[in-house]
Amino acid sequence: MNFSFAPRLLQLGDTGRLTSGELWQSTENWASKAFFNGGVLALARKISAMAGGFQMIDWKRVGELKREIGASEFDEVVELFIDEVECVLARLRSDPDPTLFEEDFHFLKGCSANLGFADLAGFCLAGETMAAGGEASKVDLAQIFNCYERSKTFFLDGMEKGMAA
Repeated sequence: MNFSFAPRLLQLGDTGRLTSGELWQSTENWASKAFFNGGVLALARKISAMAGGFQMIDWKRVGELKREIGASEFDEVVELFIDEVECVLARLRSDPDPTLFEEDFHFLKGCSANLGFADLAGFCLAGETMAAGGEASKVDLAQIFNCYERSKTFFLDGMEKGMAA
C-alpha cells in the first residue's frame, strides 16, 4: 500500500509516534484515499503502528484524559463509553444495517480514540472508510466485535493495575 499521500504521518520525528489527537486529525483527510488505493486492513494496521505499535490501548491518551477531567469524572466517562459502545455493537450484532455503517463506525472511532482504544479506533476508521466508499458489505464485523472485547478486558485490567496513572 502506498502511503505517500500522507507525508505528515510518515515524518514522525525522533520517536516515530503520534499522540491520539494528532493521529486522528492526520488520518481523517487521507483515509478515503487509502481505501481507494486498496488495503483497508493494511490502513488499520498502519494507523495502529503509528500510534506506537500494535498497542491495544494508548495508555498515554488514557492518562491525559484522566488528568484533564479528574479521576471521578473519568470513571463516569468510562462507564458511559462502555454503555454507548456496547449499545451500538449490540445493534450491529442483532440487526446490522449497512446503510448506517459509516455513521456507526464514525461514532465508534471517535469514542475509541478519545478513550485510547487505539486498535479499535483503527478498525472502526477502516470500517467507516469502507462504508463511505460503497463497500459496507466488506466490513468484518466479527473482527470489530472481537477487538472491542479484547480491548475492553485489557483496558479494565490495566486500569486495575494503575497503567493510566
